[in-house]
Amino acid sequence: MFRGAGCRRRLSRGALAHLHGLLAQREPVAVDLGGGWRMEDSAGAELRVLQPAARTAPFAYNLEVPGEVRLGELSSSFRLLPGCSEPWMFRGSPLRAGLDLALEPGIQLTVRNRRPGDRVQPLGSRHHKKLKDLLIDHGVPRNERDRLPLLCHSDRILWVPGVTIDHETRIREGSRVWIAEIVPDE
Repeated sequence: MFRGAGCRRRLSRGALAHLHGLLAQREPVAVDLGGGWRMEDSAGAELRVLQPAARTAPFAYNLEVPGEVRLGELSSSFRLLPGCSEPWMFRGSPLRAGLDLALEPGIQLTVRNRRPGDRVQPLGSRHHKKLKDLLIDHGVPRNERDRLPLLCHSDRILWVPGVTIDHETRIREGSRVWIAEIVPDE
């Protein structure tokens, strides 16, 4: 079954026994085979071996403040505009964030996907955390992690969409608010 799908991975005898037990219980099955390969069935359907999803190639775009940049890899645009503090900013949003940034017009920020060794200081934390661990902790599926457009200034990650903003960019009284937004193509 694995080789027929092109997978060179093998399950151990213990893992196979566990899989057979799950199938006997008629429970939906999803097994990570490593290397992006998965085995799953849904609601008693035929067991399938799924190939890894195609990875998103590394991307990085310069974003002049205020402004907008097209993200071809994600079929969307990313914009950063001045704004005012609003209640939605304190509830979180997967496609937009309010940030306290001391930016002058014309400065360049970067919108890019993740890189090995990335770290971020999540909102409310005193310490930096590996971005990889943060994404795992927030349940971001592996195949979506390289598709997140991170807003960065130098090496500092300011916003991880749908996950967190950098603690230092939190909105406080008297903040100079900037609205970062991902706009999907129509």
